[in-house]
Parts: sequence; C-alpha cells; structure tokens
Amino acid sequence: MIAPRTCPICDATIPPDVRPEGTSAADRAFPFCSERCRNVDLLRWSQGKYAITEPLTPDRLLHELGDDPEAVEQLLARESEEEGD
Repeated sequence: MIAPRTCPICDATIPPDVRPEGTSAADRAFPFCSERCRNVDLLRWSQGKYAITEPLTPDRLLHELGDDPEAVEQLLARESEEEGD
C-alpha cells in the first residue's frame, strides 16, 4: 500500500490527484498542502531556520571530495583561517 502524501509544514494529508497536473491550487503548491504552507516554508528558509548541523570531519570530507587529500587540506586550512578572524 502506498502511504498518503503529507504536507511537510502542517502534516495535513494531501489528497490524491484527481485533476490533470497543474490545474488545481494544491498542484501548484506541491509538495505542500496550500500556498500558505508553501509561504511558511519560504519564510523559514529566508530566516535561516533550516541548516545542516552535521559536522564535517576530515574522513567525511575525503569521501565527499573524491578522496583528494590535498583538497581536504585546503578546505580545512581555509576553515581554520575563517575561525581565527
């Protein structure tokens, strides 16, 4: 069974599509249930409320940068310079 879609802002169940895509207000607001929830999400982004909080470790950087140790060292050096300012 396929789980019903829910709005990421208010958790309201989004009804299945009954009209051709792009014709209803709900289709224009996807993946949100309404234009209001879409605007709430935009406001949260603009206020910086969404952030990646996972710290980047040297091992993780190696993985993300394709195992290029020189690139990791440059990034870490740049980061430590910025923290020292």
